[in-house]
Amino acid sequence: MIDLRGYTVLPGWIDTHVHLDSHFDRTGRIATRSESPAEAALAIADNAWVTLIAGFTTVQSVGAPSEAPLRDMIRDLILGQSFLSRGIVSPSFVQHLLREHETGRRDNQTWLWSLLVLAMWLEDTRNARASPSHLPSRLPGRSEPDQQSLTEG
Repeated sequence: MIDLRGYTVLPGWIDTHVHLDSHFDRTGRIATRSESPAEAALAIADNAWVTLIAGFTTVQSVGAPSEAPLRDMIRDLILGQSFLSRGIVSPSFVQHLLREHETGRRDNQTWLWSLLVLAMWLEDTRNARASPSHLPSRLPGRSEPDQQSLTEG
């Protein structure tokens, strides 16, 4: 426990419109797409750190080109055949949610996040069943069973 008597404690601030990828390059000019991905990643991480230290614990970065791979991955998962073929949600419903969200007509981030988590969980469980190699062959602290104990009971 931390004794905070005599201090003012505030919850983290929320900023719903940030551009973490906006920064100056080594020459002091606005960075462009010609900057290396490593330099851009470091600058984005630095901007995120400065934002956090300033008290903003939740931010929403708005449509930066650097977010395109993430956006595409999400779209591929929730519109992918392995997810939609399960019949949990209709493809037209998912497309409708995406279209509304991407055009700004409606904020469907809660729906889309839920679908993403479900799709990732289903994919993970499918992969685990197909390849249980990530499961331990025995419980920690227990010895391997001998053949006799396997055939008993």
